[in-house]
Amino acid sequence: MTPSQFLYRLSTIYLVENNAYIVPIEDDYGRIIGLYPILPRMTELKEDTNGTVYVLYSFYDGNQKAIEYSRVGHLRRMQYKNDFFGASNSAFKNTADLVRAQEKGSAEAIKSGSNIRYMGKLNQQIIDDEDFKEQQRSVSALNLNDNETGLFIYDSRWEEMKQVTSTPVLLDAEQKKAIDNSVYTYWGVNEDFLQNKYSEDVWNAIYESNIEPFLIQCGEVLTQMFFSEDQM
Repeated sequence: MTPSQFLYRLSTIYLVENNAYIVPIEDDYGRIIGLYPILPRMTELKEDTNGTVYVLYSFYDGNQKAIEYSRVGHLRRMQYKNDFFGASNSAFKNTADLVRAQEKGSAEAIKSGSNIRYMGKLNQQIIDDEDFKEQQRSVSALNLNDNETGLFIYDSRWEEMKQVTSTPVLLDAEQKKAIDNSVYTYWGVNEDFLQNKYSEDVWNAIYESNIEPFLIQCGEVLTQMFFSEDQM
């Protein structure tokens, strides 16, 4: 991958998992010839009898790999209780659930609002369910499919026919804004930045608070991987 692809993948893993690992690709002489940001399903630390700490990776395909922790580049954010690992994004779960509920509710409201468009009352006895459905299909075929006249008509079989006006129940602007602000606050961005409408001040603020700290940590981790303590 190119350097920009490397940083893109690394930063994505870093933000989603709050832990990102860079493993060295070495030649036969132990020299680093490449780097790769891995995405394990689970990570554990193991210590051997000599006191060397290893990182044990379990991947989504079932494979497992191990490497000395001292040889790994480990970026972390929101490090709190654990001495090695950053915490999860569980604090964002409640807000994420609200966003999902908002999207699902909007989709259901739009769907339900478009399903029933007319309500009719028959003035004759319906024999069975199939006969009932046939009456529905008849009115729909005549009036709703390829109706170029714009005129809705029905015969004496129907005692009454009226159009149903559906009003989807959606979040109001203030409720939606409150949920959006919770998202922006957690990730340290705003709407203008996400929509590429940011001013110079907004860009500087987000760069200094989000992007630059990641790049600094990335540079420090790579320096530690490439150079010995004497060389640093």
